[in-house]
Amino acid sequence: MLSLRARGDEHTEELMIARLASAMGALETGGPLSPDEESLAARSLAVPPPTTQEIDDAREAIRAGRDPLGDRIIEARSQRDRRLLGQVFTPDSIVAPMVQWVLEQSPSRVVDAGCGSGRFLIAVSRRAEAQLVAFDTDPLSTLVTRAGLAAIGARGATVICGDYTQAKLPPHDGKAAFVGNPPYVRHHNLSAEAKAW
Repeated sequence: MLSLRARGDEHTEELMIARLASAMGALETGGPLSPDEESLAARSLAVPPPTTQEIDDAREAIRAGRDPLGDRIIEARSQRDRRLLGQVFTPDSIVAPMVQWVLEQSPSRVVDAGCGSGRFLIAVSRRAEAQLVAFDTDPLSTLVTRAGLAAIGARGATVICGDYTQAKLPPHDGKAAFVGNPPYVRHHNLSAEAKAW
């Protein structure tokens, strides 16, 4: 899967989003950071830090059910860039009924293979106790997901900056649910091996 952001070609606004996510607890949430996430967090130190008010406002917005960091990614990236990354940023009017249906199945693990800003797993975490696993190839998205999970106090979530098709989930006792929008919408960007998989 293509990752434009792993190459370090982000704009100042993306660095500001990463800096805000870091200040909100992204670096301490969701397990170990990938090298791409660490690199992005380090590069974000080049922009001014967010104010305490900005941090508090973003946390409160997330706790109120909004997605201020995801909205900022949408504003910062062109539709073309988001499309190349397979980023959809599903609206709540679709997230809510999908999460409702998933939770009616009583899963003990919920996986999002292309988490974006974490909308699905944050919605799950608000309503149920389940092991959460988030994947995305975009380090900005995984930092933002980590920040969102930190804002609502989610515990035990795992956020992985990597390609879900290459991942090996550990064994799990109980039901596992997969929720979200498939991130692999640009099939011509996939290798022959990925298509065969």
